[in-house]
Amino acid sequence: MTKAWQLVAVAALAGLLLLWNLGGVTLWQDEAATAVLAQRMLKFGKPLAYDGRNLITMDYPPDEESPERLLELSQSPENALRYLSERGDFKADTTWIGHPWGQFVLAAGGFQLFGEGDWQARLPFAVCGVLTVVLLFAFVRARFDALTAWLAVGLLLGNVYWLLHMRQCRYYALTSLLTWLTFVLYWRWQERRRWGGAGFAVSAWLLFQCDYGTFFPVVMLLLGESFWAGRRLRSETLAYAVVLALMVLPWCWYYELGRRLKPTAIPLETRLLGLVYTVNQFVAPLLVLGGALLAAWFERRSRGKHADVSRARLVGVGAAVMGLVTLWMAWVAPFPFHRYVVGLTPFAAWIGAYALASVAGWIEAWLALRRYRAPWAVAGALVLVATPWLALPVNVCLPRTARTTPLEFLARTEFQRLYEIYAGTIPDPTRELLAAVERLAPPDEELLTNGDDIPWMFYTDRRIRGGILAFRVNAPLTGRMVLIARRGAEVAPPWLIQNAVGQLEWTEAAETIVECRRPNCPDPFVNYLQNRESRLVVFGVATPPAAEAE
Repeated sequence: MTKAWQLVAVAALAGLLLLWNLGGVTLWQDEAATAVLAQRMLKFGKPLAYDGRNLITMDYPPDEESPERLLELSQSPENALRYLSERGDFKADTTWIGHPWGQFVLAAGGFQLFGEGDWQARLPFAVCGVLTVVLLFAFVRARFDALTAWLAVGLLLGNVYWLLHMRQCRYYALTSLLTWLTFVLYWRWQERRRWGGAGFAVSAWLLFQCDYGTFFPVVMLLLGESFWAGRRLRSETLAYAVVLALMVLPWCWYYELGRRLKPTAIPLETRLLGLVYTVNQFVAPLLVLGGALLAAWFERRSRGKHADVSRARLVGVGAAVMGLVTLWMAWVAPFPFHRYVVGLTPFAAWIGAYALASVAGWIEAWLALRRYRAPWAVAGALVLVATPWLALPVNVCLPRTARTTPLEFLARTEFQRLYEIYAGTIPDPTRELLAAVERLAPPDEELLTNGDDIPWMFYTDRRIRGGILAFRVNAPLTGRMVLIARRGAEVAPPWLIQNAVGQLEWTEAAETIVECRRPNCPDPFVNYLQNRESRLVVFGVATPPAAEAE
């Protein structure tokens, strides 16, 4: 098979896995935030957190915030907007700066081309996932061999949580694509190939506009490695460093990055060990990464003075990117979510494939059996994809507080979730809730929810009360309002919702749903610890006191 047809086959396989039944389940909270901000960007020219009706906010108030202050914020929209603007969630005109705008631009482009809906919101991001797979194959095929390239593709497409993240209307796919593209173009620059340096600078800037949390460790490491690697590129490296600084500093000021580091009650050590567990369990076992570094060292040493050191250096830099990003995210992120390191999965797939191919070659030489390198490597890849065996030695040594999911010993269970999505059998509580509310009340009536609030902004035109800051839940009621009480799945502070409900006369409606929370959230933590619990949803309708008196 020629190289061109190999790329076509890789793209077709990736497209099948990433695009199949893309709209089979509704958007969850974080996806809906991206979609709604994209809609508002199309309408207002920039992503507004508040459009005069509904408010988007995603950062919880600090633990030390007094109940009196929270009650005050839930009573007046003006108070809440002023508080969130001063806290740095958005600017005074409510322009969103909690995330860079790249994901909103991409989602808005999808809406412009295909209309607004579930698959339309996710399609541009899934296409980024397909491009990542193709780029991975092309890069590894050119610098290693066909076996390593196909193994890398197999390990990447066999990573269920990478697939789930790439199928989201969220920045995860952009981070994965642009982190890998920045690395590829950096290496092209180091090889002194055409447009390598300029492409690296542009790709790095795009990465900043999609995920500035990943931009800083990746770009600092690559520029540092270039400066350290040899004298011939030092002046050029300094020049690109200055250019990149001039490109991103105005946006650092605009996004107010000095205020983005949020306080957390989770100690740094726990966050770091939690991310180590996440990388080891769901990205690549640390034993495999260590084996790849050992194989690179042996390869360089065995070839003596005339060795081509580029492959060993390449593997070393890739592993360093993974290590530094993990350390950085442990420092800046409030919780060890998988989303913060999912962009490293292409690196892990390539380095893991190199380790498997190297070990298979050693086994072939030791047993003096030719043509058995590929079967041994494929067998190792199947073990990596289907089982957690190589991750267990590290995981059992980590404290329980660092494990974000229960340990698995025999086989990986996440394939069941992927099958449910492809087959269309995954529970979709949001769709059931939408249908139930439409049966209860006309579309112009308000909605009060203690659970996810942002999907309602995407799927309906209702005014929404609730959310992380309990926006307007205690504001005066001027008309009928539908209540949705999701027991055990609160987003808003429960006591604030109870206070609001207690001041109104409301009747429980004849609608009940048993749901699981956020079944389409791609994070392993949510899939293991929350989605397996059933929660009862209770509906009601409230009428303002003035209307009752009449």
